[in-house]
Amino acid sequence: MTPEQRMRGAAAMFDAACALVDASLPTHLDRCARRLARARRLYRDELPEAALLAHAQWRQISESTITGNNETR
Repeated sequence: MTPEQRMRGAAAMFDAACALVDASLPTHLDRCARRLARARRLYRDELPEAALLAHAQWRQISESTITGNNETR
């Protein structure tokens, strides 16, 4: 396999893993809670809690910075 083929295969497996995790999560979770639950399930003890929380809130923080809206959701 070429490096590109290996990368595409790894990305496809990651996408499949995310889909499996997403399917197991409750449907009532908001975007931030869903991202946090997915990150916790995929990365468990590999990342500190602060990194998982930052990941979960990433778009929320960047969108508020861009729009000037500093309210948290």
